[in-house]
Formats: sequence, C-alpha cells, structure tokens
Amino acid sequence: MDSVQFPLSAGTYVINGRKYRRTAYQIKAATDDVTPKFEQFEDTPDVYDDEPSAGCLAPPGLPALKKKIAKAKEVKEAKPESNSTQPTEDERISVIDGKKWIASISVPVCFIGKLHGMNRRALNALENDTQCRVKTPRRDENKPCEISSIVRLECVQRCLDRIEIFVDDAKKTARVTHFVALPCDQHEVQENFEVFKQLVLDSEHFDASCKNPQLFTKSPRLHLTLSVVCLFDDVDLQRITESFKVIEEEIKEIMNNKPMIADIQGIDMMNDDPSQVSVIYAKVSGEKIQEVANHLNRRLIELGFAKNEGGDEVKLHMTLMNARYVAQAEKLKKFTFDAKKILEDLKESYFGTFQLTEICKLMPAMINTMELRDSPKSNRSSQAVIDAKYTLTYLSDSSEKGSESPRSLRDYHRGGSGSLTGGGAIVLANNKPDMKKYKQKLDSRLGVVLLMCLVTIFVILGIYGTMHSSVHDELTVYVNRTHQIASELKNAMDENYPKENQTNIDKHGRVWMTVEELEDYAYLIEKTNSTVWNLFFWNLVLSIFLFPIVLAIHLGWIAGNGAKLAYRVVLLIGLLFCIAQFLHLVHPVFWGAVRFPGMLDRLFLEAYPRDQYHIDSIQRRFACEFKPHDTLVQLDLQQPCIPKMKNSLLPTYSTLLLIFIDLFPFLFGAFIYAWSAWIKNSNVVRTARQRVELNNSRRVPFPTHNVYTPPERNTKSIGKQEESTAPEKY
Repeated sequence: MDSVQFPLSAGTYVINGRKYRRTAYQIKAATDDVTPKFEQFEDTPDVYDDEPSAGCLAPPGLPALKKKIAKAKEVKEAKPESNSTQPTEDERISVIDGKKWIASISVPVCFIGKLHGMNRRALNALENDTQCRVKTPRRDENKPCEISSIVRLECVQRCLDRIEIFVDDAKKTARVTHFVALPCDQHEVQENFEVFKQLVLDSEHFDASCKNPQLFTKSPRLHLTLSVVCLFDDVDLQRITESFKVIEEEIKEIMNNKPMIADIQGIDMMNDDPSQVSVIYAKVSGEKIQEVANHLNRRLIELGFAKNEGGDEVKLHMTLMNARYVAQAEKLKKFTFDAKKILEDLKESYFGTFQLTEICKLMPAMINTMELRDSPKSNRSSQAVIDAKYTLTYLSDSSEKGSESPRSLRDYHRGGSGSLTGGGAIVLANNKPDMKKYKQKLDSRLGVVLLMCLVTIFVILGIYGTMHSSVHDELTVYVNRTHQIASELKNAMDENYPKENQTNIDKHGRVWMTVEELEDYAYLIEKTNSTVWNLFFWNLVLSIFLFPIVLAIHLGWIAGNGAKLAYRVVLLIGLLFCIAQFLHLVHPVFWGAVRFPGMLDRLFLEAYPRDQYHIDSIQRRFACEFKPHDTLVQLDLQQPCIPKMKNSLLPTYSTLLLIFIDLFPFLFGAFIYAWSAWIKNSNVVRTARQRVELNNSRRVPFPTHNVYTPPERNTKSIGKQEESTAPEKY
C-alpha cells in the first residue's frame, strides 16, 4: 500500500457543477540509474496495481519534450523566414527555394463554377493530370487562381496553358453582356416615336397581336446599336474603358470636325415573314455615322471584346417593337406578332433628323437574360412559316385525259414529204452540223460569253492583285537586300558562302543561297506582279470596248453584212487576246504562284543569308512572328508570318481558275459544235428530249370558263335591286 494510495482519497475538481476525480500520472525522473524511477504526483491512480491497466501511465520524458518544443518555437519566431522567391525561364512562374513552383492566373468569377465542374470533378482531374494544386478564390473575393507544384516547372506550365485555353473557350461561347450604342434621347425622336406608338395601338386596321403596349421600347431607351461586347470582370471593364479613350481619338480624326448627322426614316423587320415578326426597327442613314459605327465595331473585334459575326458593315437600326419584351413579361417561350399592315401603311414613317453629340455609351445587356436579342443577327435565321391554302379546280369532260390532246402525237406520226398524215418519206438527220446555223449561234452567243469572261478575269485579277501587292513590295525589298548581302559575301570570299555558285551547307549546318538564285527570285516576283496588272488593264480596256458593240448587235441597232463582218473581226481579236493571255497566265503567273510558297520558306526559314533588320520590319508591319510559339498561336495571341504572307500572295487555285475562264470561250464554241454534231442526237439526250416533249404535249391548259367568282357583299344594293325587280301583286 506504500506505492499506491487508496483510490477513495483521490482529489476532485468541479466543471459546470459536476465533480470529477483526478487521475495520477508518473514521469520518468532524471537519474543515472539503469532502472528508471517514477515520481508519484498527488493524484492517485484509478486502479489497483494488480489490474491489467495499471501500467497505462503518462509517456516518459513529457516535460522535457514540452521544453524542447517551446525552445524550437522561440527560435523559429526569432529567425526570419528564409523562403526566397525567384523567377524562372517562364515569366509567368516563380520558384521558392528551388523546390516549389507557383503561379497565378486571373479567371473571371462567372467561370469558376465551370472550372470546378460538378463536385469539383473537373478541377480534380486537372490537378491529377498536371500534378498541381489549384486554389480558386471565393465568389466574394476578387483574387486570381493560385497554382503550385513541388514536382517540376513543366507541371505548372501545363496547368496554366490548360486554364488559359479553358478561359478562352469559355469567352468564345459566352453570351454578350454589354452593348455599345448611340443614345437617341432627342425630343423630336421621342415625340415621333410616341405618335407611331399611338397610331399602332389606336388603329383598328392593324392586327390584334400588335396592340400589346409591352411590345414597344420605352422612349428614354431609344438607341442605335453599334456593337455587342463581352465583359466578364473588372479587368475587362478597365481594358475597354482605356480602349474607348484611344478609339475616341480615332473617331475624332474620322469626323474631322464635321457633325455626325443621323436621319431616321422608314421601318423594316429583322426576319423574312411579316406575319411572324420578332423585331421592327427604324432605318438609320448617314455617311459619317455609318463610318464611325464600322470603325468602332472593327476595333472592338480586333481588341477581342466583340465577336466577328461576318460582314464589315454594321446594320444601324433603332428598335421600335420587340417581341422579347412580351415573352419576358408574360413568361412565354416564344412570341411573334403580325406586322403586315404596319409595314405597308407606316413604311415611310419619319422619326427625326438630329446631330449626335455623344459618341457612344456602354450599356448592360442583361434584362432577365444576358443575350441581346434585338441585334441584327438574332432573327436573321428565323424560318418563315407559310400557311397552306387549298384551291378548287374545275375541269371539263373534254380535258380530263391529257392523252387525248392533239399535241400528244409522236414524232414518227408526223407527216414527211408524202401526202398521207401518218407516213411519207422522212428525211434522215445528217450527223454533220449546218455551218450556217453554227455561225449564227456563235454570233448570238459568243460575244456575250467573251464579254463575261473578260469582266470576270479583270475582277479576279483586281482582287488578288491588290492582295498580292501588299506583300510584293516588302518581299521585293527583302530579296534585293538579301541579294546585296550575298554579293558582298561572295566578293569577300567568305568561308561559309558557296564557292561554285551552288547551294551548299557550311560547317554549322546552315544552307546558303547563291546570288543567281536570289536574282531568279527577284525576277520572278517582279515579272509576276507586272504581268498581273498588265492583264488587269487590258481586260478592263477590252471589256469597255466590247460592251457597246455587243449591246448594239443584240439590240439590233446595227444591221447588215458589213456590221456582221466587223463584229466577227472584233470577236476574233478578243479570241486572239485570250490565246496570248493564256500564255502569260501559264508563265509567269501560274509558275510564280506555284513557286511562291517554297520561296518564302527558303528565304525566311530554311536558307541564309537573311536580313534581320527587314525581317523585324515585316513582323511589325504585318503584326506577326516568323518563329511563333505554338501555345500562343493556339490561343490566338500570335500569328505566324509565313502562312499570312502565303495567303496574301497570288494563290495557285486562282491562277487555275483564271486559265479556265480564259479558255472558256473556246470550250463554249467547241461545245456548240459538239452539241449539233453528236451530243444532240445521242441516245441519252434524245430520250430525255422526247420525254420532255411528251410531258409538254400532255400538259392540260388551265380552265378559265369554270372559275368561281364569289358574289358581291354589298347587301343593301342587292336588297334594293330585288325590290325593284319583284313582280307587283294584284
């Protein structure tokens, strides 16, 4: 009983009115003996020594461990943190003590949920694939996402790239959030709009579906929509605010201190069916306002705020009636109204002419929905619905069977040179065409075909020639400067330059171009460009010269054998020109178009020498890179120069099209001859023509004597007429 006190003598303590017994614990005393001694505290064990749990005491050395922990904590507080953050080869990523790579990326709050996925599955998959930890901010926090990894730098790079691609894809598929508009808050416009509104609501001539007051736009909200944009966070809002300052200066240069006048007159609909209309808008005209709208929309597309929906021309409109307002107010899935009479009677409605003093205004496009549905594109694809109508047709007894028509006689029943209707000598067809008829066909058709071919060729040459000239000047200067560098290296007997005028590879593995090769490039570039513009000029001149002649011949203003002979001489000159043009199109135009892609690769990527100064100038002018980064190209942050220049140069398919159009008059003449010679009388064509003639002969004319005409609805005049014609009663 010396080692263990009686358990009933244990001390107690009180918590919330309840008494608890204090248990005993022992610690290992600091002695030099091999056998450890335990120091007994005042609390007694809760068990006897002979019980199995009597040895469940406190771990030995607990106070010493506490002192060690407290000392380490003091040292840690006194010593500053040694974590040093250093940049890496990727400017987006930093490294801490060479062991942990961190980065941050800004993700709009509206995309955080999509980034997480259901139950964070998408984000967990991203973390597992990239071996990174992604910490996203809360909804009320305006912080970037933090990415960290202790594996290697490439893991954080992959994670950053995938998040950037995710954000870019999400922005492309997101709906618009704001729209840029010119306010139409002038008193004249609002007053005329109210007059238009009352005319529609008060008139009984219009359909009942147009009488809902919620269809109409509120007068203070009248505006001219210029562009729709997508803004997802404060960063986008700040960027577009700064961009507007630059665009404002550009618009001032376009205005050139001239007023921006808007003339609003006439109404139209967005879709094609006037019986099911979604939007009615007022037409807006004005040279300066259209130019400003086009420039503003183009700049917003270039800056990435607006989407390029096709077309460079902004459809200026002021929305008057919108079915979306009724659908939202009455919670309908879709609503349309019948606006036939409105478009007929109020087609030339005038709303006002005024000067715009405020350049533009950014407005939110979220009214129960984020989509701006009164844009010109929203209702463009609406499908017109046509009501089916049944028409009763009355046929006489003699015209019920088409086979009894006298026009259904077959060719072999027609009379020949004999006197009998059903027989006689039939003249066999000659396989050789009549040259006189062949010449007549050429006179009546070849001139029009030749004129259309010349016009088409000079239009195509003008379009592709303009595109080609944008690169031709820079390419010519670059080839000449490279030729000068190659000549200097050749004269200086440089060890890297080829000695025998042949392309060779130096000791560094670089391929060098010879002076003769660069001279050939310069000649081909210059010859192709000059040939394109010379052909454009001559096609334009011949088209202008040939147009009045063809018009006079076909309208019969000029007649006679002399005129016919002169016309044929003109056609012969045009055909000779086509032959000469064909030779020039084959060489150098087609030959140059085939060699241009390989030439660009060799000049800028594969071979030396290179003029780096002019390469930088080309990159600045075309806003591209000759050695772009693949990820930046996928994110549309960089554009490679080589494909851009190849697209601007004369393409091969356009030269093939030009060659075909140039040879088309000859092919057309050959087809006319072949048609008369054997195509017309071939079994397939002859059978098809006989079927067409037979169907035409069996076609029954529409009857006119049984057409039903309804009686007049003037009942008063009919009643008076009956009274006047009624017999008198005696």
